[in-house]
Amino acid sequence: MRLVIQRVQRASVTIGGHEKAAIGQGLLILIGIEEADTRDDADWLVGKVAGLRIFDDADGVMNYRQCGNGEHLITINDNLSPYTTLVVLIHEIAHLETRLRYGKSVPAHGKEWKQTYTILLKSFIYSNIFPKSIAENIMLHAMKPRATMSKEFIGILNSCNTD
Repeated sequence: MRLVIQRVQRASVTIGGHEKAAIGQGLLILIGIEEADTRDDADWLVGKVAGLRIFDDADGVMNYRQCGNGEHLITINDNLSPYTTLVVLIHEIAHLETRLRYGKSVPAHGKEWKQTYTILLKSFIYSNIFPKSIAENIMLHAMKPRATMSKEFIGILNSCNTD
């Protein structure tokens, strides 16, 4: 089971040329389910999504931080391409997973984060979420994760048409 979450200005579902549902500004959540998925898988993902608060920070960018009340906050820039958004979201979820597993005792982009990020990113690559035209570059990125994505890598993610 996999989810892709993207902020949208507008989204709709069209079946047989007829619009069945539509939203204005909000979250578009695509879900992929296979026969092997269980109710526990679904409950775990619902809990993850329900715990996300997705919006811009003061600089208009996405990042992860823990709030004073113990909640976790991931903010997402809404002007990224869908694949860039997904890779950055995986990056930030890796921070959350690392914080939950190791607390504040490890560096933000240390080996624990790199290992978590690589595992999460590869699971999406192996699930064929990404088009083949960019999957190889994402795999190379996953093998040597960095704190920031290069402009070249972002350009590759942005070059893929999602229509």
